[in-house]
Amino acid sequence: MFIPRYWSEASHREPLAGRDHVTVRRFGWSSSSQEEADAHARQRVEGAVATLREGGPDALEAFTRRERAIAYAGADGLPIREEVLAEHPALDVVVTRNGYGAACLNTTRAMFVDVDAQASNVGLAGCVGALAGFVVGLLAGPLLLGWSVWAGGVAGLVAVGALTTAARAIVARRDLHVRDTLAWAVARTHAWCEAHPDWRVAVYETPAGARLLPVHAPFDAGDDASFEFMRFVEADARYQRMCRLQRCFRARVSPKPWRAGVAEHFRAGGTWPVRDPAKLAVRSAWVRRYEAAAKAFASCRWVETVGTGRSDARVEAVRRLHDELCRATSGLTTA
Repeated sequence: MFIPRYWSEASHREPLAGRDHVTVRRFGWSSSSQEEADAHARQRVEGAVATLREGGPDALEAFTRRERAIAYAGADGLPIREEVLAEHPALDVVVTRNGYGAACLNTTRAMFVDVDAQASNVGLAGCVGALAGFVVGLLAGPLLLGWSVWAGGVAGLVAVGALTTAARAIVARRDLHVRDTLAWAVARTHAWCEAHPDWRVAVYETPAGARLLPVHAPFDAGDDASFEFMRFVEADARYQRMCRLQRCFRARVSPKPWRAGVAEHFRAGGTWPVRDPAKLAVRSAWVRRYEAAAKAFASCRWVETVGTGRSDARVEAVRRLHDELCRATSGLTTA
């Protein structure tokens, strides 16, 4: 896990045959000093320019001229670029503020897995079916029943609509993941733990579904075996990619602002770090409003702990911090 405190960006204008110039920009970062971050940015832009010169104009289309200046690029390979709120070295935990203002716990030790609700695929199938029904009605209605072309098309639409509605009802009854994501996640966790008796998993309810935390052992985000459970419970693929690239796991531990009644978007000052004093003041004012509203909510609610395995003391220490920050046993509404 690497979450730098210092960031920089360097740029270079490179003349290129067939055009005036190409501007190349690269980020640099450091956990030690701003000077080191500046030097790292210059080093990275020099390396990028050397690559561009070697490839020439033919390589320009595939060349990355500027890295995206987004608050959280963890799933794109760059280090996590967020304000550090707290560090817990003994727990291998860093708490940061993400791109929309919420606090997130980042750790190399505890494998947090969020399972979010999934939409049924009947809607897309219904759209395709409706189009097919309309076309079939246009052709078959006049030929088989003597209807007008448009009457046949409308009849086809109505028939497919009825079938799609019935199919959606059947899928909703059968697909627990769509209908009740928490119950689905609990069932999957029980099934996994029955097949792996040494496992023990804490289950939490979130506004979007469930959060699962194996507490019987620490995990390594660089080890493919760590992702078997994630795949079994169908964790988000982008989150899994972030874990691999950043060699850490992550969990939001404060409410999403809009769920806590803070309608104003967290855009004050742009991407962290914010160096303009006026923009930083606006950002700080937003944070104060958000944190005041967040006190009335929990981020998740502890439901049960599944499995017969023994808890690992190192993971349990991270869990206690997580539960405290999330207010997981407070009884407050989750947001």
